[in-house]
Amino acid sequence: MFFAVSFNITAKDDLVKLQKKEALRRKTSKKAVIIITNENIIRLSQKSSKKVSHIKTTNSITQSVQFSKNNYSESPNKNNNKEYWKNLKTGIVNSISFYEEKVKSLTSQLNKLSSDYLRIDYPPSQRQIKIDMDKTRQDLAKSKQQVPYYKKKLDELYDRARRESIPPGWLR
Repeated sequence: MFFAVSFNITAKDDLVKLQKKEALRRKTSKKAVIIITNENIIRLSQKSSKKVSHIKTTNSITQSVQFSKNNYSESPNKNNNKEYWKNLKTGIVNSISFYEEKVKSLTSQLNKLSSDYLRIDYPPSQRQIKIDMDKTRQDLAKSKQQVPYYKKKLDELYDRARRESIPPGWLR
């Protein structure tokens, strides 16, 4: 009994040390991801001539579309810019590939969870696995809906470019 009490005190001390280390790490670590809104992008593009890339948008989709001053200028020929059309297409294509990869990874994750659920014969673990499976199924359903949505957006982009007499080479 004495051993168990001394072990609990030692474990508690270790947890306090770990908590302090984690708090210090969070204070001193750099923020890896900056969430930028459309207003900030416009402001950034007007202040500097640097290109902004790898932006995490507010809906948590990472895109590597490059935004430059020309895309947000107030000129009347804004849509007759090759870079503008190329960036539109790149953003949509990146979204399609992102969601297709996400569907693949969620499907494999769901298969793994299903096999774990059948393999493990401990009810509390099965309960947690079932919860994880439900979350994965929901994410998978949402991701599967996004793929056709962005493919439709790509078709609409091609149609819009055709109607505005944009050269087909700009979207290749």
